[in-house]
Amino acid sequence: MSQGILSPPAGLLSDDDVVVSPMFESTAADLGSVVRKNLLSDCSVVSTSLEDKQQVPSEDSMEKVKVYLRVRPLLPSELERQEDQGCVRIENVETLVLQAPKDSFALKSNERGIGQATHRFTFSQIFGPEVGQASFFNLTVKEMVKDVLKGQNWLIYTY
Repeated sequence: MSQGILSPPAGLLSDDDVVVSPMFESTAADLGSVVRKNLLSDCSVVSTSLEDKQQVPSEDSMEKVKVYLRVRPLLPSELERQEDQGCVRIENVETLVLQAPKDSFALKSNERGIGQATHRFTFSQIFGPEVGQASFFNLTVKEMVKDVLKGQNWLIYTY
Protein backbone atom coordinates (compact mmCIF):
# COMPACT_ATOMS: atom_id res chain seq x y z
CA MET A 1 0.00 0.00 0.00
CA SER A 2 1.45 3.40 -0.92
CA GLN A 3 1.58 6.28 1.51
CA GLY A 4 -0.78 9.19 0.86
CA ILE A 5 0.41 12.76 0.53
CA LEU A 6 -0.91 13.65 4.01
CA SER A 7 0.76 10.78 5.83
CA PRO A 8 3.44 11.73 8.35
CA PRO A 9 7.06 10.94 7.52
CA ALA A 10 8.51 7.78 9.04
CA GLY A 11 9.82 8.27 12.56
CA LEU A 12 7.56 11.24 13.30
CA LEU A 13 5.10 9.19 15.32
CA SER A 14 6.04 7.19 18.40
CA ASP A 15 4.66 4.00 16.83
CA ASP A 16 5.44 3.91 13.08
CA ASP A 17 3.21 0.89 12.45
CA VAL A 18 -0.06 2.57 13.47
CA VAL A 19 -1.26 5.67 11.63
CA VAL A 20 -4.55 6.82 13.10
CA SER A 21 -5.07 9.97 11.06
CA PRO A 22 -3.06 12.21 8.75
CA MET A 23 -0.89 14.85 10.40
CA PHE A 24 0.16 18.26 9.12
CA GLU A 25 3.06 18.83 11.52
CA SER A 26 5.75 18.40 8.87
CA THR A 27 5.42 22.03 7.76
CA ALA A 28 6.21 23.33 11.26
CA ALA A 29 9.04 20.80 11.64
CA ASP A 30 10.61 22.03 8.39
CA LEU A 31 10.74 25.63 9.68
CA GLY A 32 13.01 24.65 12.61
CA SER A 33 15.43 27.57 12.91
CA VAL A 34 12.94 30.19 11.69
CA VAL A 35 10.39 29.31 14.39
CA ARG A 36 13.03 29.35 17.12
CA LYS A 37 14.29 32.86 16.29
CA ASN A 38 14.81 35.05 19.36
CA LEU A 39 12.45 38.00 18.86
CA LEU A 40 13.54 39.84 21.99
CA SER A 41 16.02 42.04 20.14
CA ASP A 42 13.42 42.88 17.47
CA CYS A 43 10.82 43.95 20.04
CA SER A 44 12.95 45.58 22.72
CA VAL A 45 13.55 49.27 23.17
CA VAL A 46 16.79 50.08 24.94
CA SER A 47 16.93 53.32 26.89
CA THR A 48 20.24 54.77 27.99
CA SER A 49 18.65 57.32 30.30
CA LEU A 50 19.35 56.77 33.99
CA GLU A 51 15.82 57.99 34.79
CA ASP A 52 14.28 55.01 33.00
CA LYS A 53 16.27 52.47 35.00
CA GLN A 54 14.19 51.22 37.90
CA GLN A 55 14.73 48.37 40.28
CA VAL A 56 12.32 45.57 39.59
CA PRO A 57 10.68 44.30 42.79
CA SER A 58 10.87 40.59 43.45
CA GLU A 59 7.85 38.51 42.48
CA ASP A 60 7.23 37.64 46.13
CA SER A 61 6.85 41.29 47.14
CA MET A 62 4.25 42.32 44.58
CA GLU A 63 0.69 41.23 43.96
CA LYS A 64 0.00 39.89 40.48
CA VAL A 65 -3.46 41.48 40.28
CA LYS A 66 -5.02 44.18 42.39
CA VAL A 67 -8.79 44.10 42.71
CA TYR A 68 -10.53 47.13 44.17
CA LEU A 69 -14.19 47.37 45.09
CA ARG A 70 -16.21 50.53 45.56
CA VAL A 71 -19.63 50.08 47.14
CA ARG A 72 -21.66 52.85 45.56
CA PRO A 73 -24.01 55.04 47.56
CA LEU A 74 -27.74 54.53 47.15
CA LEU A 75 -29.37 56.53 44.36
CA PRO A 76 -32.03 59.13 45.26
CA SER A 77 -34.73 56.86 43.81
CA GLU A 78 -33.50 53.99 46.01
CA LEU A 79 -33.58 56.26 49.07
CA GLU A 80 -37.17 57.30 48.22
CA ARG A 81 -38.18 53.64 48.22
CA GLN A 82 -36.40 53.29 51.59
CA GLU A 83 -34.07 50.64 50.25
CA ASP A 84 -30.95 49.77 52.20
CA GLN A 85 -27.71 47.91 51.66
CA GLY A 86 -28.34 45.50 54.51
CA CYS A 87 -27.25 42.52 52.44
CA VAL A 88 -23.84 44.12 51.78
CA ARG A 89 -21.50 44.45 54.76
CA ILE A 90 -17.89 45.63 54.66
CA GLU A 91 -16.17 43.50 57.29
CA ASN A 92 -12.75 45.18 56.96
CA VAL A 93 -10.70 46.97 54.28
CA GLU A 94 -10.24 43.69 52.38
CA THR A 95 -13.33 41.57 53.12
CA LEU A 96 -16.91 41.98 51.93
CA VAL A 97 -19.77 39.84 53.22
CA LEU A 98 -22.96 39.38 51.20
CA GLN A 99 -25.96 38.20 53.20
CA ALA A 100 -28.96 36.87 51.30
CA PRO A 101 -32.06 39.09 51.75
CA LYS A 102 -34.75 37.76 54.10
CA ASP A 103 -37.27 36.99 51.38
CA SER A 104 -34.78 35.52 48.94
CA PHE A 105 -34.70 32.03 47.51
CA ALA A 106 -31.06 31.69 48.66
CA LEU A 107 -32.01 32.24 52.32
CA LYS A 108 -34.92 29.80 52.11
CA SER A 109 -32.64 27.21 50.50
CA ASN A 110 -30.10 27.76 53.27
CA GLU A 111 -32.77 27.11 55.89
CA ARG A 112 -33.42 23.74 54.22
CA GLY A 113 -29.68 23.03 54.21
CA ILE A 114 -29.30 23.31 50.45
CA GLY A 115 -27.51 26.60 49.79
CA GLN A 116 -25.48 29.33 51.43
CA ALA A 117 -26.98 32.52 52.81
CA THR A 118 -23.63 34.24 53.37
CA HIS A 119 -20.79 34.72 50.90
CA ARG A 120 -17.41 36.23 51.78
CA PHE A 121 -15.19 37.93 49.19
CA THR A 122 -11.64 39.25 49.52
CA PHE A 123 -10.26 42.24 47.60
CA SER A 124 -7.02 44.22 47.58
CA GLN A 125 -8.98 47.10 49.09
CA ILE A 126 -12.66 47.96 49.60
CA PHE A 127 -14.04 51.50 49.52
CA GLY A 128 -17.39 52.26 51.16
CA PRO A 129 -20.23 54.43 49.84
CA GLU A 130 -18.73 57.50 51.57
CA VAL A 131 -15.78 57.47 49.12
CA GLY A 132 -16.48 59.54 46.03
CA GLN A 133 -15.46 58.70 42.48
CA ALA A 134 -12.59 61.24 42.45
CA SER A 135 -11.13 59.89 45.69
CA PHE A 136 -11.46 56.33 44.41
CA PHE A 137 -9.55 57.29 41.24
CA ASN A 138 -6.82 59.07 43.21
CA LEU A 139 -6.35 56.13 45.59
CA THR A 140 -6.38 53.36 42.98
CA VAL A 141 -5.31 54.24 39.43
CA LYS A 142 -3.91 57.77 39.43
CA GLU A 143 -0.30 56.57 39.85
CA MET A 144 -0.81 53.95 37.12
CA VAL A 145 -2.05 56.63 34.72
CA LYS A 146 1.06 58.70 35.48
CA ASP A 147 3.23 55.62 34.79
CA VAL A 148 1.46 55.05 31.45
CA LEU A 149 2.17 58.65 30.46
CA LYS A 150 5.85 57.95 31.19
CA GLY A 151 5.79 54.88 28.91
CA GLN A 152 5.16 52.01 31.33
CA ASN A 153 2.58 49.36 30.44
CA TRP A 154 -0.43 48.67 32.65
CA LEU A 155 -3.73 46.87 32.21
CA ILE A 156 -6.75 48.34 33.96
CA TYR A 157 -10.07 46.53 33.76
CA THR A 158 -13.17 48.18 35.18
CA TYR A 159 -16.67 46.90 35.58
